[in-house]
Amino acid sequence: MDKISHILVATDLTDRSERPLERATQLCRDGRAERLTLLHVVAVGLPPTLTAQQQNGAETFLAGKIAQQDAVGMQTPATVIVRTGDPFSTIISESIRVKADLILVGAPGESPYAHTVVGTTAERVMRFGECPVLLVNQPPRGSY
Repeated sequence: MDKISHILVATDLTDRSERPLERATQLCRDGRAERLTLLHVVAVGLPPTLTAQQQNGAETFLAGKIAQQDAVGMQTPATVIVRTGDPFSTIISESIRVKADLILVGAPGESPYAHTVVGTTAERVMRFGECPVLLVNQPPRGSY
């Protein structure tokens, strides 16, 4: 695999989002990526106070994740972005804005009825994104 300039990890902060972060960390530690961005999207329509709390909480949580990555030897510069909006369109627009070469997303949730017409966020990002998307279902077990 050639060097990747910029990896964008889209996270909903669930345990499913840990797997893409682990894979991104591995790619960075292996020297395959030059930059890493963690992106979380807060839902639209929440009261302003709750939106601010969720934004602050997500920024703190993801900053802690970056600190953990630094502790295990990842030297790739990493940043956190927290936005409010529709997850699908925000992931696409942020990937374009930061010039991501690769988007990592976790496996979709297990809801039997959710998104039956339009698809999950991950599916739509894969279909409509302007760069490759890696759907990470399993924890890394070796080099990629």
